[in-house]
Amino acid sequence: MVYTFSQSCWAWCYEEAVCCLYSPLNVCLASGDLHKRDFHHYINQWGHFLIAFPQAFDIVLESLEDQQEDVQAAILERRNFITQELQWHASFIQECDLDPTAETTQHSVTAKYVNFLLATASGNQDMVHLEIPTPAEKLKIAAHVLSAITPCVRVSATLAKLIKPLTRRNKRPRRFNMWIDRYSSAEFEALTVQTEGLLDWLSNSLTDEERKVLGEVYHQAMKLEVEFFYSRLSVPTKLIPVSLLHNREEDRLLLFSVFDFACTAVDSLQGLEQMTLSSAKEKSIVGLPPRPGRRPRPGNTHLQMSRADLQKAWDAIVVFDKREMDKWLLKFLAIPIAVGFDYDGLCKVLEQLSVIRDNGISRIIETGVLKGLSLSRMQLAGTRMNFYYGCVNFFEKVFRNEALNASVHVISCWCEDLMRSALPGESDKLNLNGNEFDYETGAVTRRMALSPSAKFSYFNDAIQKYEREHGKPHATVYIGYSVEDLLCLLNADIGIVLGSDQCIRDVGGWFGVRFVPLFEGTVAKQREFFESGYSSDCEWKGPPGTLYTVSNWLDIHALILGCDLVPDEP
Repeated sequence: MVYTFSQSCWAWCYEEAVCCLYSPLNVCLASGDLHKRDFHHYINQWGHFLIAFPQAFDIVLESLEDQQEDVQAAILERRNFITQELQWHASFIQECDLDPTAETTQHSVTAKYVNFLLATASGNQDMVHLEIPTPAEKLKIAAHVLSAITPCVRVSATLAKLIKPLTRRNKRPRRFNMWIDRYSSAEFEALTVQTEGLLDWLSNSLTDEERKVLGEVYHQAMKLEVEFFYSRLSVPTKLIPVSLLHNREEDRLLLFSVFDFACTAVDSLQGLEQMTLSSAKEKSIVGLPPRPGRRPRPGNTHLQMSRADLQKAWDAIVVFDKREMDKWLLKFLAIPIAVGFDYDGLCKVLEQLSVIRDNGISRIIETGVLKGLSLSRMQLAGTRMNFYYGCVNFFEKVFRNEALNASVHVISCWCEDLMRSALPGESDKLNLNGNEFDYETGAVTRRMALSPSAKFSYFNDAIQKYEREHGKPHATVYIGYSVEDLLCLLNADIGIVLGSDQCIRDVGGWFGVRFVPLFEGTVAKQREFFESGYSSDCEWKGPPGTLYTVSNWLDIHALILGCDLVPDEP
């Protein structure tokens, strides 16, 4: 797919957009309990934003040459759109009986964005500083101004469309209806697309280096948008970001994540298979017998097995596992669909799966396909693992966040050496739980299995150990992917299913498990907190049988860490 310039910029800044969505202001707006004082502040500060747009356009229009009529006309059209938006804003304030004279002073974050925009229009901003602009450079400044305005327009349209479906489920004030309906409308989306189209048009005449600078202007504007949404909330949420719920003097958050298909985009066993096959290939490539007096060690299977035989052994493992899984699914489908959430019934079915999974790992070990791997090969497999976007950055931010003393556990049924090499620089801060290999003998020390019961046993033991040493943790978060994670997910305060695996949804849904998008679940919890009168007893523990779903780590990052920015003012 070929992206336009504005689409590429939006994709680049998607992480900031997710942070805006999970801001306390937008979560409270979506839940219907945003305090009138906070909504009024938000509306007034948004007005300051709007006033700055035509000011910036006027500066650009005054500087353009007479022969640049097509650009002048396009910018004038955008200016007229903003003028209409200001008129709607004024009528909205009047209809909602808000005081238009209140909070006439710009918040410091608002002022930062306004100053950035006007400096960009004047050519006096650091990234685009021009002493005496030429006609071509004046066009460049026009593009910079559009690049500074477009993210503000796009994020408003996108967030409103994401929030609107959720607001139908609460008795939100009429003013919330009007505001969200305006920015989620087809009319505003069309105007947003037209603004992006103008930015694309102005960027076409620029060089690659100049477009890079233009993208940096867009990104800076987007970061200022994040600061704007996190700048002030007089009535705080109790729920987000999770990092602010904890006492920095104590460990209060226990965070668990499986390694395969949650941290990584592929199964680590695939990486080990590739390492064993390439190792066998290298040892047979010359086709010469071992040097006189030197024999392979008895446990070094790869020196005794041809690459073709090793591939057959791996293929047989895959076929066997699929056949066993299909048998289990047939037994599972014979059980009547549960009425409501049936935790006990799910546990019985997962006990049967645990036996299959434990036997599957034993089979891998007994076939000897992993024997003979060297430590260097294991580490190389780790360095080649592909991670989900945002995963490694999330862990880095967790450990750098001084307000969050978290105990982080990463679980895998394979080798800790592989995980350690895959997470360089952070593995010393992680509680890694997996298997260990004896590289001398080729033996495998079993500590962790893939089965639901083995994972739940580790999860439960870790919580009990923490409670013995520190007391009850404030919250437990478990990030999983597959049906083997169901017990841990359901017993965590916040169980998050990452990815699109259908099996976990089919099995969980059969026993009444609900899978709810994480933002929707966050809004529902905020509504529960509001309806409880902001009770201190309201916790993040979701309703029984409810799990939250995400497609990437950005939502997890936004929920737990927020924007990672410190507001200028409390």
